Amino acid sequence: MASEGKTYSTVQIGEQCWFRENLDVGTMIQSNTGGQLQTNNEVIEKYCYENNAANCDVYGGLYEWKEAMQYITTEGAQGICPAGWHIPGDQEWKTLEGTVDSQYGVGDPIWDNAGWRGSDAGGNLKESGTAYWNVPNTGATNSSGFSGLPGGCRDSGWGDFDGLGDGGPFWTSSQFNADEAWRRGMSYYEDRVIRAHVVKGTGFAIRCMKDCEPQPTQANAGPDQLGLPGTATSLEGNNPTEGTGLWQIISGAGGILADPANPTSGFQGQPCTVYTLSWSITSVCGTSSDLVTISFAPEGTFTCGDLLEDCRDGQFYPTVQIGEQCWMAKNLNVGTMIPSNDGGQLQTDNQVIEKFCYENNPANCGTYGGLYEWYEAMQYQTAEGVQGICPYGWHFPTDGEFTELTDYLGGEPVAGGAMKATGTLELGTGLWYEPNTDATNISGFTALPSGYQDHYDGTFADLGYYGEYWTSTEYDIDYAYYRGLFYDWADVYRSDWYKEGGSGIRCIRDCSPQPTKANAGPDQILNGTTSTTLQGNTPIFGNGE
Repeated sequence: MASEGKTYSTVQIGEQCWFRENLDVGTMIQSNTGGQLQTNNEVIEKYCYENNAANCDVYGGLYEWKEAMQYITTEGAQGICPAGWHIPGDQEWKTLEGTVDSQYGVGDPIWDNAGWRGSDAGGNLKESGTAYWNVPNTGATNSSGFSGLPGGCRDSGWGDFDGLGDGGPFWTSSQFNADEAWRRGMSYYEDRVIRAHVVKGTGFAIRCMKDCEPQPTQANAGPDQLGLPGTATSLEGNNPTEGTGLWQIISGAGGILADPANPTSGFQGQPCTVYTLSWSITSVCGTSSDLVTISFAPEGTFTCGDLLEDCRDGQFYPTVQIGEQCWMAKNLNVGTMIPSNDGGQLQTDNQVIEKFCYENNPANCGTYGGLYEWYEAMQYQTAEGVQGICPYGWHFPTDGEFTELTDYLGGEPVAGGAMKATGTLELGTGLWYEPNTDATNISGFTALPSGYQDHYDGTFADLGYYGEYWTSTEYDIDYAYYRGLFYDWADVYRSDWYKEGGSGIRCIRDCSPQPTKANAGPDQILNGTTSTTLQGNTPIFGNGE
């Protein structure tokens, strides 16, 4: 095996193909202090034991974990290994150990232990004799052909070198945590192998392992298809070059796949239902999977002014056209009520939409809609204009979209009156307290005084006096913009507030037609050729480039 002008011998051990030598690639740098000295600078950097380049020629380079991995954290990454080879993971080392050990085979739970494990795997992996290893080089037979050498290590704390002739430690590509990764080691006084986790700034040797062949073609389930008319569509999975494909329905009731093995299988679903499907391509080397979301619109056509059915819970919302915008004319009320009994973030990213109801009374959600913390309303994204907790085809309005609304209604000083529902509680004609200043609702927005949930102590305030709406636009990491309306003002108030507070949500309809979601096709790693055909998807709406 040749890499950067250096030729490496290889060895087949069971079903795995390994380098028989430690990797020696990159530019030598001096280790004259502790800490991370190898950096993400597009140059592969190595340490040579005692800063002597001749030691790299014999024992290979010593690499910090991040440098060896080339600053990614994916187990089994190529890292600094040649193309077609990778840094073996913790599990692949366990397979090697079980293959060469005379007592404990592959899959034995002993290999899951930390510390010295097995019977004689270390001896069978070590270069025999004492030309490189210190006496006694216990149990060394090299019956595997792995030819492990005692290249020592570079200490992360002080930057000095230690262990030449005594030990041969190797990195795996498997993290233990953010600061440490798993390694393997052999010793001159042991015939077993040690498994331990060590600070990533330590310098260890690297052995590369050949990629399994053929790897499955990278699965690509195609673009999401949302809000489809009717109840049928054709899927857009990629055709595997290596391996076989299979569709599966992960979630969604009543879905039917016409031919699960066909990348472009027909799919039949139900109106007002969202499906998640998986397209998986499997070869002898493993499986690659990708997910796609398919949703079917409610039956019939929608024109702004119609009732909007929320497919998720069957609730209906009036809608209204205001200028060029289509708004829900009622506050959103989706999700599961949780009690507000303290301040801070109570709604969490737990795959369940959560809401507060004023005074923890579900009846208030029925009248005024739910109150949502900003992050929950955004579904833990930060890009303005996202769907968030709004129904499909609708989104969480931006600060700019609210400004467009108030400008259309004559500006902030008067827009509140045009947006507020009319009538007062005292007269029994509405839900605002007197005087409900200048309320005409000529816009049809029908804003109600839903109050708010306080971020500080979790209490509720101002039902009947005040209503506010989050926008999807951040002010900074702690605050987001909102709009407020008051019982005794005609103004719309624009300001920012803590994201942990609970406010109302109004959704605005997406522009239609949205451009088809772009899909550039699977990655193509080409050998022996300089041209290919790209595999971008054909747009249904819009133009591709």
